[in-house]
Amino acid sequence: MGTFYRLVYGTELSERDFESNYLEKPRRFSSWTGERLCKAMGTSVCKTLEDIEYTRKSVGPLRDRRIAVGPIDGSGVVAATPAIDKPSHHTWWRPKGDEAWKEFRVM
Repeated sequence: MGTFYRLVYGTELSERDFESNYLEKPRRFSSWTGERLCKAMGTSVCKTLEDIEYTRKSVGPLRDRRIAVGPIDGSGVVAATPAIDKPSHHTWWRPKGDEAWKEFRVM
């Protein structure tokens, strides 16, 4: 699968930094169904530093986040879920109890 980037809360990583988008803000997704809800159940990551930096700069609440980088190899399912402004965006569905996040490091 390869190396990915993720926006995280601080310099000390925890599992909270890798929760699904749904778990972070369940009310935001309360009316979503089907494929949209399925994507929300995953964790957003990007394949390029440029895309994660763009996300951090363009989304107000994310501007204070840090960037972590790490490998995702054989942990859950990762699928390309690109957007026009973030072509390298992927969604990572982590298995319960997964600890692959511990391989990430804050840049």
